[in-house]
Amino acid sequence: MFVKAQFSLIVLIVLLSVYQSELDKLGLTPYLILLGKLISIVISVVGAVVFWLLLGKYDSPEDLNNQSLAKKIIQHSNEELDNDMMKRKLHYKMNRTNFISQQSYRKPRGKK
Repeated sequence: MFVKAQFSLIVLIVLLSVYQSELDKLGLTPYLILLGKLISIVISVVGAVVFWLLLGKYDSPEDLNNQSLAKKIIQHSNEELDNDMMKRKLHYKMNRTNFISQQSYRKPRGKK
């Protein structure tokens, strides 16, 4: 919304600058200058407030609670993943050991 308001103000200023000679004849130029200064002050104040809010990084108690809950969920899922990987490694190791123990190490015989 802030960007739309700025865009519309820029369009208004451009249109007023195009028709400046007609506005000079009507005597509205001093009022438009004051209006432009007021608009620039408002835009500056709103920009400063938005910048201040972005730098504040205020976390509500609900945000902190959600963050701790997310950390617990991630820790639990990581533990499950580690357990699963250890089971897979053990299974692979046992299968490999069984395969090696079942192989015979006889010397190959040549064709007769």
